[in-house]
Amino acid sequence: MRDLTLPRDDSSPTLQGKEEKALLLKRLYKSSKNFESKVLNYDIRPGLPYWVSRFLGYRSENESRPIWLLKWMDKFRVPNLLESCLCDFFASFTTILLICTVFSTTSLAKLPIPIVLAPAGAVVISIYGYPLAPVSSPRNVLLGQFWASLVSSIVTKILLDHNTMTVTVERGEMGRNLVWLAACLSLAITIVVQNITRSLHPPGGATAVLGSVSPGIVEIGFKYIGLVMAMVLIILGLALIIQNISRRRYPMYWLSPPKTEAPAKSYDPEKGLAKLKQMVSEMITFLEESDENSEIRSMLAEILEKMK
Repeated sequence: MRDLTLPRDDSSPTLQGKEEKALLLKRLYKSSKNFESKVLNYDIRPGLPYWVSRFLGYRSENESRPIWLLKWMDKFRVPNLLESCLCDFFASFTTILLICTVFSTTSLAKLPIPIVLAPAGAVVISIYGYPLAPVSSPRNVLLGQFWASLVSSIVTKILLDHNTMTVTVERGEMGRNLVWLAACLSLAITIVVQNITRSLHPPGGATAVLGSVSPGIVEIGFKYIGLVMAMVLIILGLALIIQNISRRRYPMYWLSPPKTEAPAKSYDPEKGLAKLKQMVSEMITFLEESDENSEIRSMLAEILEKMK
């Protein structure tokens, strides 16, 4: 059977144009990735005054000392576990107390909803329990909670009517309204959006579900976003203070984890030559003295002699 495939014509203007276009797109993609990496890895903290950069999570190399008010931790050699327990207890208690105070004494108290403490508790556990985890970084906390509250507000606006809504999921009457569907969609879409924007934050799941099943939150609509962000800012503000007055540190980074380049492997020519000589000697010893291997043995012996 005859081969009817046309020969490749590298001089074709159409082919050259496609290759140039592909090369241009490749260069543009590479330059955009480099620009994104520079922006995300840019750190302004080293140039700030010490008392500012410290409470933004910056430390110079090998610095893990507390502020002067807590020098007794070094003096009495307080174990890290005890320090973590004390800081976590004080931080959690103070954070929830401040949120309750703010939500009860400001204009937020006029909203027809209870204090949103379930997501707050989840965020507090995330930040103080895993301060170095990427999901606890300020970027993930802010964006993750924002997307969760936004998605739940949009989904409930589309699916639910706050005038006739009752939370029927607990009663097993799922056919009466679409609360169950709103909760499922809010959580599922939130995870997808967080993955796309690289802002995964597990406590955002509680925010999304709560915003879908609570009648009061459904009633206030998009005000839920401001409520959640106010809560998050209170938590982050206290975390920046409490986590940085002791030997702890928060956050490690703000936008993106710094890329650490792997150290280049040093090559020692003398060690490499010695290893090669050893391999050749082992090959000569391995070959038996016979007519079949005599030529190979003599050739390897010449190579070994030249390496000396």
